[in-house]
Amino acid sequence: MRQTVSRKVLALSTIGAVIFGAIILGFTSEDSKVTPNIATSGRAGVQLGPAPLTVHRRQNGTTFVTIVGDALAAGRGASSFEEGFRRKVVDALRVGGRIDPVVTAPPEAPLSAIVSDAPIPERSSLVIVELGSLERIETQQQEEEFRQRYSDLIARVKVSAPAAPLLCLGAWRDQQDAFIIDAIIYDACSTDQNKFVQLTDIFERAGSRGPAGRPAYLGGGIGDVFYPNDAGHEAIAQRVLDSLSIEG
Repeated sequence: MRQTVSRKVLALSTIGAVIFGAIILGFTSEDSKVTPNIATSGRAGVQLGPAPLTVHRRQNGTTFVTIVGDALAAGRGASSFEEGFRRKVVDALRVGGRIDPVVTAPPEAPLSAIVSDAPIPERSSLVIVELGSLERIETQQQEEEFRQRYSDLIARVKVSAPAAPLLCLGAWRDQQDAFIIDAIIYDACSTDQNKFVQLTDIFERAGSRGPAGRPAYLGGGIGDVFYPNDAGHEAIAQRVLDSLSIEG
């Protein structure tokens, strides 16, 4: 049976959800219908089709979801852990079946540590990668370093969980600032079993960020104008869910 996760499911899933927690390698695991995804590579603009990424539940109804991310996936900017996009995605996927999440989203860890240490179980039914928003790419060397590290991570995913479809989130930046990073992510995730999901339009959408000084879950308890607020996190979660079709 095919199940496309809807906004209604997302809303219902936030009520009474329970998440299984674990400590893995020192990292804590607590756990839209919109314009088409468009990634502009260094060579040409590429518009991705609307087809969702198919995720198969196991015969016992369990979905094993692995999420690899940085402070954005950790919930930075949201008013609480429950309002972060990661928690919303996990809760929504739990509707209709059990979910067993493995999450690596350390708010302050460098990309190199995440790439090398993030656990990627072979049993994964889906791998979601959210990395790149916090990277500074101002030189050719920085660009090549990010390209290599991101490619290394995607290669690890394909070796560790070869059967898992892969959803790659673009950078949480405006379109101009995300240009190079999104091109690198798209190039690494543009195969039949993978899907690139752009976030620039949500970043640029009024009301998705700020105001500065708002109460926030991370970042010393004070929100800024960069990280998504609750509305921004909800929009990211819906973008992710709209990109998936659950079968089984």
